[in-house]
Amino acid sequence: MKNFFIILLFIFANISFAATEINLRHQSTNFLQSLSPSFSSLQKTETETDANQITHTKFNQLYHGYPVWGATAITHTSNNKSLAANKPKMNGIIYQDLSSDLNNPPANFSNPSQRKNALQHAISIYTQKNKRAPIFSKTNDQLLIFVDQNKKAHWAYFIQLLIENQNVLLEKPTYILDAANFSVYQEWNDLKTTHADLGGGFGGNQKIGKKTFPSFSVERDDTKKNHVY
Repeated sequence: MKNFFIILLFIFANISFAATEINLRHQSTNFLQSLSPSFSSLQKTETETDANQITHTKFNQLYHGYPVWGATAITHTSNNKSLAANKPKMNGIIYQDLSSDLNNPPANFSNPSQRKNALQHAISIYTQKNKRAPIFSKTNDQLLIFVDQNKKAHWAYFIQLLIENQNVLLEKPTYILDAANFSVYQEWNDLKTTHADLGGGFGGNQKIGKKTFPSFSVERDDTKKNHVY
């Protein structure tokens, strides 16, 4: 029994849960102002006011200026002073204590040759999986922070290939790769329409009125994989 508890202590001592996930639905908007910077910041990306005069403002979390994958904060503030319950509300997910895992960016993180190597690795993954090399019209690559399922933060590359035939978008194979060894944290086909410009639509209800929604990046759970190639 004693040996059993020693093993348990060893296991828990070696599990890293440095990045703390914060569900903003349970926080007031003052919480954002109280956050310790630790090289993190919030960048305002969108603001929209609906028919009920509620302003929705979206922020993306950055670390050392690089976006944190999936980390957003959205505040909802009523501009109608006559409403009794006009306290700002908030939802989204952000992370604290990222510096425990990340420190400073790797020396070659933004180096063009390293980014090219990441792209070539993504192409190799596609070729191995599909038994053919991709013929793509352009690529999209970004530097970012990825927090895995164990809440450990990593420097990573977002790589996306746009595969077309006669101006028709056929596939958008997308990968999130570790910046050091190119292990795959996630992969999926981000194709949502048969044409790159389609997407979005109309929606809304009596409360918020008619709204036009743009297309958004969607993660497909059934095609995500976490493994190393």
